[in-house]
Amino acid sequence: MNIYSSVDGSNIDKIIVLFNSVLLNADINKKDGLRFYLLVDKLPNILPYIPQELKYILEIKELVLDDRWKRILADFNENFYKKSKWCKSDMNFARFLFFLHFPEVERVIYLDWDMIVLADIFELENQYNNLNNMIVAECGKQTGFTNIFTPEFMFNSNYNILHAKSFYFRRKYHKSSVIFDYLNISSKIYDINGFNAGFYIISNKHFEEQNLLNLLEKLIKVQIKFKCFNFGTQVVMNLMHIVNRTFIEKKWNHLPNIENLYDLKIIHWNGTKKPWNNNSENCKIWYDYCLKVYPELKDKFFIKNRATIKKTTMNVKKTEVVKNGLITNQQNLLKFLQAKSK
Repeated sequence: MNIYSSVDGSNIDKIIVLFNSVLLNADINKKDGLRFYLLVDKLPNILPYIPQELKYILEIKELVLDDRWKRILADFNENFYKKSKWCKSDMNFARFLFFLHFPEVERVIYLDWDMIVLADIFELENQYNNLNNMIVAECGKQTGFTNIFTPEFMFNSNYNILHAKSFYFRRKYHKSSVIFDYLNISSKIYDINGFNAGFYIISNKHFEEQNLLNLLEKLIKVQIKFKCFNFGTQVVMNLMHIVNRTFIEKKWNHLPNIENLYDLKIIHWNGTKKPWNNNSENCKIWYDYCLKVYPELKDKFFIKNRATIKKTTMNVKKTEVVKNGLITNQQNLLKFLQAKSK
């Protein structure tokens, strides 16, 4: 079973933590069948520590772009990240070039750098062996339509839409129908679920180079004309292979927003608040897995957490009053003040 990711060379340690979480939770009788692949923009002079068990089954390569891909990447970055510069990264785009760099691989699981895998990855063995389908995780109630377009574009109306007598005609008169015809994309996109592109399983034929280049060039032209798409590679992934896409349960790509995070298969800290920069309780799992690889960082995280505790304590003191011991909340404070007034 092959696993891959892509990241800039200064953040390889985040991927090592992620890949090691896969190893730690994999079926002990099957983990010899795991292989890991990583694309980076530039290899650092000194690689971060890599656990011995992972070291011999991990291959790292630098991203190489020919002139066509350099042009496509520049145009894509220019037009798809105007309102979301925080997530613009050449290495996010590098996901599309995996099979060009590792042509010996036929099937692979993609994982974002801001994930931890809590489940046995071999639970996905049946889906992994389904070579014809792209495998993705369910993502709430979003459809492909609502996932790729900006709200301004989705709710843009014209005379025909306002007076349409059926949902069919509202779709027909929406500008999206012109776009989907131009892209030669099935109308099923209106109804099929959308997904978050931080996790998927694909075969090399799903990223066939010329088809991918054609799609990207068309998407860039559409974006220049209509400025309709949401940001980034999420759009591209949601417009690929919609008729041969299999959904698995949401637990395989889930935000850390439920009470018991250990009920999840993969936790995904997508967005701007990454776990290594965040002291929230829901980041503790990431810290735990990080320290399994880099225990020397314990003091660093302790100092961060201690600073948070100190700040919280100072805020509490502003509302606390001491009388015969510590009064710990506003209700007790109210009782104390009422007693003082008698």
